[in-house]
Amino acid sequence: MIVEGSNAFKKLKTLVLQRNALIIPLIALSISTVFLASAVQSKKDRIVVIPTKGTTLWLEKTNCSKEYLETFGLYLSSLLFTKDAISSPLKMKEILTYAHPSKRQFFQTFLEEELAQMKKDKTSFSFETKNYFVREDKKTFVLEGTQKTYYPKGGKTEVEEENLRYQLIFKMEEGNLQLTNMIKEKK
Repeated sequence: MIVEGSNAFKKLKTLVLQRNALIIPLIALSISTVFLASAVQSKKDRIVVIPTKGTTLWLEKTNCSKEYLETFGLYLSSLLFTKDAISSPLKMKEILTYAHPSKRQFFQTFLEEELAQMKKDKTSFSFETKNYFVREDKKTFVLEGTQKTYYPKGGKTEVEEENLRYQLIFKMEEGNLQLTNMIKEKK
């Protein structure tokens, strides 16, 4: 038993006072930790890419600027619609890195079949862009122009032209713009 006035009692009383004095900062720190953790979860990141010239492009987890969508659409369309049997495997590999995981197999099959047909017919393609625009709300890049297909015929090359409209449909996930669909329409 500890007697009031003894040295042990004084130490115990000091420890209780210290504990009580530290409870208030501990509660305040716990509340601030919970608040900061919820703030980090709801934080909205935006990555701004500042080019040396031209427009500023930005990305968020689930959104991107119209200019980024436009630039990305032009880049992928150059890979998709202008190629030959030699460049096609490299372009296919690059395209598949930007395909949505749920659609990667579809695009791989499509591009491999296209490559096999190109090798069989010894053809190549080029696309002359006449117009392009973005449907920002639908994450869609629309490209209009003339698709030229080159066929060898004897010692000459035959050219087949077709006016087309392509729609590249994207999905933005975790800051990555990914290709989900491609629609080809005759104009």
